Order: sequence, then C-alpha cells, then structure tokens
Amino acid sequence: MVIAKPIYEPLPFVYLLIAVGLVYWLDNPFALASAVLFYCAGSLIWVQRSVFRRDQRIIARNGRSHIKTRPDHAMINLPESTYELLPFIYIGIGFLIVYFQPGRLGLLLAVLCCFAGSLALAMRSTNRHRR
Repeated sequence: MVIAKPIYEPLPFVYLLIAVGLVYWLDNPFALASAVLFYCAGSLIWVQRSVFRRDQRIIARNGRSHIKTRPDHAMINLPESTYELLPFIYIGIGFLIVYFQPGRLGLLLAVLCCFAGSLALAMRSTNRHRR
C-alpha cells in the first residue's frame, strides 16, 4: 500500500504535534500515555525515513550501501538505534520535565533539553546534506 506524498511527508510532524497537544490540553494519565506513544511513533518514523533516504543517497552516489553516521573514535559508543533517537530523547525529556515540574527550574531544564535535542537534529541534518 502506497500513501500519497502529501499525507506521507508530514506524518512524523503530525504525530509529534498530536503528542504535544495531548500533553498540554488533556490532563490525565491516559492522555500522557497516548502522547508518549504518538511521540515514539513520530520519532521512529522520522529516524527510519532519515536512515532510508541517507542509504539511498549513498547507493546512488557510490553504488554500495555502507552508512557511517559517526566517527570510530567516539568517546561513548552507543548502539546505532540509540544514537539516532538521542535528539528525540532529549526533546521528550524536556517536555516531560515541563509536564511534571512546571516551575521556573523545570522550565529552564526543559528549554535546555529541547535546545540540545533541536541542535543535535539541526547539526545532523546539515552534516548529512553537506556530503
């Protein structure tokens, strides 16, 4: 089954926006659980799509499919799936901090977490499209 491009392309963003909306407009544990599931679905789709598109660009350029997303001399060797999801983990933690700790300190920590995740996504995007 093929999904039309106008629906397929914004799907991860829609899932992430639904998650944010559920957290902020509904205040019950089921809404929070649904928001977490929507957030996970949106971030997983985003990462899978990114890996597939990067793989296709490399195949088109080199004729082979070897993806190297980070240097061999990394200080901390995380599994590839964890490394790819790390910006979304930071952003998700930021939203959960705001939800559970709505004071000034919570807001500051949430902004820092969301900034770190957004910065990591932006840096990866510019680095991967530059090659």
